[in-house]
Amino acid sequence: MGLVPLAFGFGSPADMLILFGIVVLGILPTIFWIAEIVDVLRREFYEPNNKVAWVLVVILLHFVGAAIYYFVGKSQGVLPGERRLT
Repeated sequence: MGLVPLAFGFGSPADMLILFGIVVLGILPTIFWIAEIVDVLRREFYEPNNKVAWVLVVILLHFVGAAIYYFVGKSQGVLPGERRLT
């Protein structure tokens, strides 16, 4: 018998590995994507058009766009309450 009851349809370790893959490759990147969309919308950018551009990049490119924004775009603005570095 597998690790999870057969009533759920996952009876073997291979099935559990597939379920783990679905979670890691599907759900976690989507959570990261949503978090980055929220961050773009909350952040005040130095150039007003940057917010629109970053929202489009993150939404249209999904995980790749969120990763690009995480490494490149966050430095182009500040969250409300943070000091702007001039």
